Amino acid sequence: RLRVRGEGDAGLRGGAKGDLFVQISVKPHPEFRREGNTIHSDAKISYIDAILGKQIKVKTVDGLVDMKVPKGTQPETTLVMRN
Repeated sequence: RLRVRGEGDAGLRGGAKGDLFVQISVKPHPEFRREGNTIHSDAKISYIDAILGKQIKVKTVDGLVDMKVPKGTQPETTLVMRN
């Protein structure tokens, strides 16, 4: 819920304007999921690529980017991409 001070209806008998409250809902996305402020994108790779390491293309909200999967990566590992 977002609060915008002084942007609501006028007060009674010439009183000050009230606050405007905006309810924000985020729809689920077919390719990304959100946990708090973090956006997750899943990528599947073969076990050979996980063992040997590989450069892969990962979907982001800004398009595809290259990401290095380190050799020896274990199943269900989360790799973090900073800004």
